[in-house]
Amino acid sequence: MSAHNATSNSCSSSSEFEPPPSHEDLDLKFNMKSLLDDIKAEQYLEPRTYVLGKEAVSVTFSRNMNYIIGALKSGNLWIYDKKEETDYILTYNSNYVGKIRCTQLSDDGKLLFGGTSQGFIKIWNLENNKIDPVDINLHNGPITSISSSYNGLHYFIGHRSGIISLWNLTEYKFSSEINEHQDAINCLLITHNKKYLISAGKDREIKVWNTKDLALNAVLDDHEEPIYCLEMSQDDKLLFSGGEDRTIIVWNFPAKSQKFRLNGHVSRILSLKLTSDCQFLFSSGLDKSIRVWNIQSTSVIEPALLAGNEINVKGLALAQDNSVIVSASKVGVRIWKLNQTYVDENENNFHGSKILSISQVEKKHAESVFADEIIRWRLSSHKKGISFNIQKNALCSAHSLENNEIALGYSNGHIVIYSYIGKDYELKERIEAQDSPISSIIFNSKFLVSGSQSGNIVFSRFDSSSRIVLSLHKASITSLVLYNNDSMILSGSEDKKLCCWDIISGSGTLFPVIHKDRILSLAITNDEIYAVTGSADNNVILWNLNERKEVVTLTGHSMDVNSVMTYGNKFIISGGLDKLVCIWSIKDQILLSNIHVESSITCMAFSRLKKEIFIGGIDGKIYSINNPLNTQTPMHVCPYKYSILFLLFIKSALDKKVEFFDGYWKDYVFYPMRTSILNIFCHEKNASLLLEAIKSGAKYFDNSNSEHPLLIAHHKRNRQCTEFLIKNLPKHLLINSPQIYLYIEPMLKKLNKTSVESLAIVYEQAYTQVTGKHLPEWGIIKGKSPILMKTLTNEIDPANFVTSKAMLTAQKQKGKKIDIIIWDKEDDEFQWDEQDIAFFLSKVKIPLSLGNKTSITFLRSLVMCKNEEIFTTNLIKGMIEYKWRRAVWIIFLQFILYLINIVLQLLLVFQSSVNGYFQVALFIANTFFMFREALLFTASIRYYIRIFWNALEIVKIVVIYTYLGVAYWSDDDYAKNRVLLPLSIMITWIRGFGYFRIFKKTRVLMRLIFEVIKDMGPFTLVIITSSVVFGIIFYDVELLPNFGDNLAKAYVVAYGEFNLDANYTGWQDLMYVLASLLNTLVLLSLIISLMGDTYDRVSGGIDIAETKEFAMLILESETLLFWKRNNKAPLAYLQECSLEREAGEGDQWKGKINVIRRQVKVTENCCDEALKDISSFNKFFQEFPKLIGAKMAKLIKKNSLENNEDMAKDEEYFMVALARIQKKFEELEEAKNNISVIKKDMGELKTKVTRIVSRSNTHDGENE
Repeated sequence: MSAHNATSNSCSSSSEFEPPPSHEDLDLKFNMKSLLDDIKAEQYLEPRTYVLGKEAVSVTFSRNMNYIIGALKSGNLWIYDKKEETDYILTYNSNYVGKIRCTQLSDDGKLLFGGTSQGFIKIWNLENNKIDPVDINLHNGPITSISSSYNGLHYFIGHRSGIISLWNLTEYKFSSEINEHQDAINCLLITHNKKYLISAGKDREIKVWNTKDLALNAVLDDHEEPIYCLEMSQDDKLLFSGGEDRTIIVWNFPAKSQKFRLNGHVSRILSLKLTSDCQFLFSSGLDKSIRVWNIQSTSVIEPALLAGNEINVKGLALAQDNSVIVSASKVGVRIWKLNQTYVDENENNFHGSKILSISQVEKKHAESVFADEIIRWRLSSHKKGISFNIQKNALCSAHSLENNEIALGYSNGHIVIYSYIGKDYELKERIEAQDSPISSIIFNSKFLVSGSQSGNIVFSRFDSSSRIVLSLHKASITSLVLYNNDSMILSGSEDKKLCCWDIISGSGTLFPVIHKDRILSLAITNDEIYAVTGSADNNVILWNLNERKEVVTLTGHSMDVNSVMTYGNKFIISGGLDKLVCIWSIKDQILLSNIHVESSITCMAFSRLKKEIFIGGIDGKIYSINNPLNTQTPMHVCPYKYSILFLLFIKSALDKKVEFFDGYWKDYVFYPMRTSILNIFCHEKNASLLLEAIKSGAKYFDNSNSEHPLLIAHHKRNRQCTEFLIKNLPKHLLINSPQIYLYIEPMLKKLNKTSVESLAIVYEQAYTQVTGKHLPEWGIIKGKSPILMKTLTNEIDPANFVTSKAMLTAQKQKGKKIDIIIWDKEDDEFQWDEQDIAFFLSKVKIPLSLGNKTSITFLRSLVMCKNEEIFTTNLIKGMIEYKWRRAVWIIFLQFILYLINIVLQLLLVFQSSVNGYFQVALFIANTFFMFREALLFTASIRYYIRIFWNALEIVKIVVIYTYLGVAYWSDDDYAKNRVLLPLSIMITWIRGFGYFRIFKKTRVLMRLIFEVIKDMGPFTLVIITSSVVFGIIFYDVELLPNFGDNLAKAYVVAYGEFNLDANYTGWQDLMYVLASLLNTLVLLSLIISLMGDTYDRVSGGIDIAETKEFAMLILESETLLFWKRNNKAPLAYLQECSLEREAGEGDQWKGKINVIRRQVKVTENCCDEALKDISSFNKFFQEFPKLIGAKMAKLIKKNSLENNEDMAKDEEYFMVALARIQKKFEELEEAKNNISVIKKDMGELKTKVTRIVSRSNTHDGENE
């Protein structure tokens, strides 16, 4: 019922209240740099300061949290009214009884106790500020601390003498004492369960006492210096202590053992305050700082600096809702906000009854409807508005903005319409709408639609008596929406069903039942593509309105979702009984943020310009919050809770002062820019924090400028950030952000050009096997496996791929022709059995049409990508296979034309008399290939010049044209038939080898030939040098008469030509033998070894080579389809249906084995490099403590350590540095051991792979 206010707005046609354009349509851009500059400016950290002229020794909040009370050393009180934002000082005329040392608020909040330096207790009555305090002398010396009461009557008082006094409030006297401490008591604490008293002081011990009998329970003595402050968690499980040793110790209180330590202060710690949720600890001390610790952090706890120049902060106070922290110091009192508060509570509260609906009815006014009255209130003041009486016990309501009217439904089936005229609501009309109680309404000036608890929907027009009754639901109608120019109705019901109605025909279509409990709220997007429902099953479901099916179920609420609204076409806002307002992204299908309010939500509505969201509570309270999605709202952070601390963390990260990411901040977002921490870390090129944020579960989405982390990292040219984002796709990003490929899809070409190391992960994760109830697990494939198809939707229709025996038998009986199955006439059944099948679907749309510019540029980016591992991924293989089946005719056509070209040249060789027709045919064929090269050249010059075959083709074309020119204009038979024609034939045959790539058996051979030629470069240089040297030697020993013959002799000797019959001298024989040994045996053995390595490399990457060769051939073919260049073919999803892949099928396993071999080798090399690096780091870390010791010795010699604050800071710095170095050393040692284990495992894997290949080859030989 909470969606009534939103749905009624859709009925209005008033231009004054027409919704503004959604934020995605506004030409308003936010700049990341300006956002970060605002964060660095620290304006959000400016506290409200009250200089009091006297030192404030303590500060506390009143029990109702409306006042902040500061105790001054002089004995006066400073009072701050939070609501009115005013302050004043209460002065007293009592006798001087010493300076105030400590304060404590009574349990009922009516009294404030203050302990003085002369042993007196001052008692202030906070209910009557005119009464002077009562002064009581305890005669036990100066009072240093006062605890809270454990029974409402008795308080523990700590003295400088070390005595703890138990003081009776009613009798103003002691009942007992504890005298176990050896020195002054500095702090006392009563646990929240009132069972224990905890005391600590200058004797460096923490003592735990039973409050029942004051027996000593435990002693904690891990501090090395006096203790000055204690703090306890709400569940009494964690105890915190701090003092002179500049260390905060966190204790496991039930076990009475130390849990961990917090180091960061450089001087005495005086105060500790813990948030009520035990998330953050605040500490202050003499080092002028207030630090914040996230004690729940799963990583290293690093303190954030809330303030760094506070003088002697002696006390801290934290608001019960953790929204404000206050400090007391020599200067006075300072107030820091911890939350960016954008929630305003309205004073309109109707005796705790729930609000039925809210709406802004005029520019300056809004109205809220209760069961018994209407309250109209002014937006600017948020004060209690004017109440108007209506007929009692309304069940539901709706607003019509165009007529300024309200309709209310009642249990008798009547609807009463009130109209606001002048300054009052007047009864306009009473309608007998239904026979059962009204549960939902929408209306405007023309018609009225009502839903009843019986499940009926009645549509009626005001200008006629006609009524249309719509009946499909079996339970109460909870929500209604009109759309499609008010010709369609969408209804939600307690029967869990969603139904779409055509008003004209009166017919209804039920959506599939997905909700597990009743539907409570309903809304649709502005473009009417999607519908949104909220339910009592705590879920929000997004529906495709046109296809009548579920898109996604969104989980984030923990109780009933009573209200849903849509903002533009991209966002959903929902509210529920869990007091949360959730903001969802339709595009990303994830929860972006949530906002907490103090009441369970029953209804919500936008303000006129959608700048605010009005929220109605079950207790009658009304809240107004800034709409985070509206681009005209100021910069703020969601969630609001601890948002200032989040800004503090981000500022520290921008200043490079943060080493570890705190996972608590993973869900915080900057609005209205919608900037996530991933965006910020990519912008700042902080790869380490980015990686930790990803692993902590941070979500991936774009900001209002359509910038997302991967795009930002690419623009910043930060390869490390790009690698981290891609490598964490499968484990983290895809889990937390399932629609991340919507952002990766437009970037595929850019990523191909960057050739990042982990690029194959992008394509591998983009093509996965899909399963579902509608997809069969077995059947008969309609063709050769795999079947590949392209579609514009990401849904698979199994009828396009498979059939079954039953279906085929039925078709046969009907006389239909069946081509895909062999029918056995004798047995009258099919010979083929149904087999296990699998379906695959791409997560990205890719260009699958041939010839258009998009397809060519994408395919070219793949071919030019330096990371060839992408050709091992199933998506690229599937895409290439799909295109190959459609482009193969073009490739074979070129092959046939090339054969014709070769035949024509051969005819010119063997023809005794040259036939001019052959030369004309050769000219035409050569012109075709010239035109082909022109198309390839103009498509991409950079790619064209990189391909060897293109250069060879150009040479061939030029030579043939030269031959034809000489044949036509010259009679030089030698140049024509003895030079140009043989040269053209040789080049044509060599170029023709390129077409052998079409065939599988020659494809690998061609690849091997080119790789051998490539690897022969260094060897060729060596063999030429050796031949020249031995040619000179042969010439010098006069082996042959001239130098040319000796050079030729040295060359042929290198290839094994020996002349044993030659009559050489002894010296000549020696040179000849040396030449044969070096050139023949050594160098030829070397070339055999090189060719073996080349073969291993080529065979290891055969799967890559084959796919890439296919891609190059397809690219050439697509480029020739110039008439399709400007076709606007849409991108499409690739779908595949294939037989379930079995181990050992075909030769696919061999390619996988080769990939394993290659990865093992790479891993072994990486392990060796890592071990070298670790060894060098360990050597440095072992020497580092000596350097620190030498530095400390120099400092000690130069300066005295007594009362030297700088020395204390240096010592603290060195201690922290040593601790970190030690930790890094241990981590590196562990990494070293792990790498050694990995290297050992790689060796074992390599051995196993070799055995598998050996056994398999033996088995294959036996089979043959």
